[in-house]
Parts: sequence; structure tokens; C-alpha cells
Amino acid sequence: MDIDPAVPPSGEGCVECLASDGWWFHLRRCATCGHIGCCDSSPSQHASHHAADAGHPVIQSYEPGEDWFWDYETKQYLEGPQLAPPHHHPTEQPTPGPRAPGLAAAPALASAVRCPWADSSPAMRDYHDHEWCVPSHDDRYLFEMLILEGAQAGLSWATVLNRREGYRRAFANFDPGKVAAMTDTRMERLLLDERIIRNRLKVFGARANAKAFVKVQREFGSFATYLWDWVDGTRVVHHPRALADLAATTDLSDRISKDLKRRGFTFVGSTIVYSFLQAAGIVDDHVEGCPQKRA
Repeated sequence: MDIDPAVPPSGEGCVECLASDGWWFHLRRCATCGHIGCCDSSPSQHASHHAADAGHPVIQSYEPGEDWFWDYETKQYLEGPQLAPPHHHPTEQPTPGPRAPGLAAAPALASAVRCPWADSSPAMRDYHDHEWCVPSHDDRYLFEMLILEGAQAGLSWATVLNRREGYRRAFANFDPGKVAAMTDTRMERLLLDERIIRNRLKVFGARANAKAFVKVQREFGSFATYLWDWVDGTRVVHHPRALADLAATTDLSDRISKDLKRRGFTFVGSTIVYSFLQAAGIVDDHVEGCPQKRA
């Protein structure tokens, strides 16, 4: 593993996007040379392209509150040393970025069209039209989204969505009680299951989250009650007019993330939690003009 902890990051944003008036959702830092590139959910995927072209497969998240390492070659999370500061982009940087004088912002959206990411595949379109930002009080569904959002860390949502059926079969149709009771032997077998993302931390983290999920159910009567109590049962409806108006984290996701970690959950950083809140319908981030906008 070729990591140089003394090399500082190349800057505050994706090197190639800044040079070509591009934009990004999230940033990744090369652990070898400090190159900052955009994630695989971004249009140009410069981080993974740099990893392949330069032969530098290990990256670290360059997002506030995230310190995980990822190896593009092995498709595994890694433990790594603390790299030279700064450890993330400026907290005031918008998502998508950049949006500053002289730099191109993410494109504005036409009216009466879906959110742009929805048309990338039939599966993404179906998820957007029928699930994303639709309020749910179903504990099984909420557990499913919690596990899938955690599995997405370092990857694109399309990658996870394409394995959704495999996850359902591997994790007992997302029955939290059954997943919590899985043995170490069963978990080790799942690491050989090609239908899911075979990352040890994520696979075993699903069981840890199931155990924590069941405890929350016992304390509050349901996980849905716990989750919706954070907003007093009222959805948070945003009115973004362009991709540049979308947030990656909010004070709400920060607070829920902190509480979930305290309760023993894993893969629940603020960025993941915010995506989970969208999936659960607590937050509505459909852009203005999208036919699926509900308020």
C-alpha cells in the first residue's frame, strides 16, 4: 500500500473539473500524490481515472467528517495513517461544486423534467419515481435503506442499486432481527457472495447495525418513531432549483449521525445519514419542476 502521509492535497477542488469548468458531487484525495478528484457519482469520475492512469489506487475521502480510505484495485476499505492537512475541502463549499466567481456551477435544470440523475438507467429512474423522498414508516424498508446507503460509501448509488436483489437474499429480506442473529460463520460466507459488495467492514457492519436497530425498536416501539421524532413527524421539504442548491449534509443529519454512532451504528457519517433521510422521505430534495415533487 503506497501511501505518503507527508504530501498535502492538491487544492480545494477536483483538479480536472476546475481546469475544464466541470463540477462534482464529492471529492476524493489520492493517498500517494495528493491529487484531488471527483467521486464516481460525479459526471467525470476524475478520482478513479487518476487512480488508474497514475497507478495510485488508494484514496481517502476529502469530505468533512469522513476519514475512510478506499483501494480501487481491491475494492476494499483500508486503515491508513493521518495525512497532511487540510483533511477536507472547505466546509462552506457547496455540493455540487464548485460555485464561485469565474468557475462554472452545476447546470440549472429545465422545468417539468426529472432530477437529472434519475435518467441514467431504468433502475435509477424507477427508484427516483417511486421511492426517493417518498415518506416511509416501514421499519423493514428503513433498515434496507440504512444498509444500502452504508454500502454505497465510496461507490455510486447505481452500483448498490444494481445489487439490491442480491442484498435482499443475502440479508434475509432485510429483517433486522434475523440479520442481528446471523453467526460469524454466516457472515464469513457472505464475504464470498458475488451478489453483494464483499467488503468485510460493510458486511459485518450490517449485522452491527441490525443489533443497534433492534435496540432502537425496543426503546421507541419502532425505528420509524425514533427517526420521525427528529422532525416532529413533519417532512423537511427543500426547493432546489439547480443541482448546485443540493446539500450533502445539514445540521439535522449531523445530529442524527452523532446519535446513531452513540447507539452503536456504523457507516452513519453525516453524508450517509443525509442520503438516508432522502431515501426515507424525511427530506424532499426533488428539484423544482420535477414531476415527483410532492410539496
